[in-house]
Amino acid sequence: MPDPTAFESALNTPDKRERMRKEWLHSLSESVSAASRGFISQDDLARQTEEFLKLLGAAVASGSTDVESPAFGAVRDFLERVSRSRAEQGFTSAETATFIFSLKQPLFAQLRADNGADADGLARDVWTSTLVLDALGLYTVKTFQLNGAAAGHCADGIRPQRGRSGRSRSGVPAAPEQAGQCRPADRRASGARTSPGDSVMTVPPEVSPE
Repeated sequence: MPDPTAFESALNTPDKRERMRKEWLHSLSESVSAASRGFISQDDLARQTEEFLKLLGAAVASGSTDVESPAFGAVRDFLERVSRSRAEQGFTSAETATFIFSLKQPLFAQLRADNGADADGLARDVWTSTLVLDALGLYTVKTFQLNGAAAGHCADGIRPQRGRSGRSRSGVPAAPEQAGQCRPADRRASGARTSPGDSVMTVPPEVSPE
């Protein structure tokens, strides 16, 4: 069996993994307390970081870096649970993806230390780990959007308008919105771009009663 890469070693050597976990947890704790819309306890966050690193280490040790492969099944299941809980706790999709992407800084620091003067080895490990973490981050966003829709939130964390009807300011009856649908106006308010296919309901001019 070939020698493990620095990427695998960083994840599966207990002292290295714990060093990365502490730095990662510190970064996550700061991001959650600074501007997050949601809430998660420090104990839950600590448990999740520890579990994820162990699951990721086991997946990488299998020799696969394909996050869709059976080797990453336990990792995907874990991220689905995290995405579901984050949606219920009020986090946005971007805040949820930070759980994965913020691991890069402590991981890359460990890879630099392990590779030393081996520039080629460092480049290989950074590239491989980037591909894996980026793919897992995107998977987390995708599952969050599915879980968020089921929980009654738009992808950006704004709760959609549920089926309701009434009158606009001009007195014209407004069409009821589909249950759980995120309106184009919601997406514009959050800074996201709207596509050409997005429709915005306009209110016709008020008509005086005859």
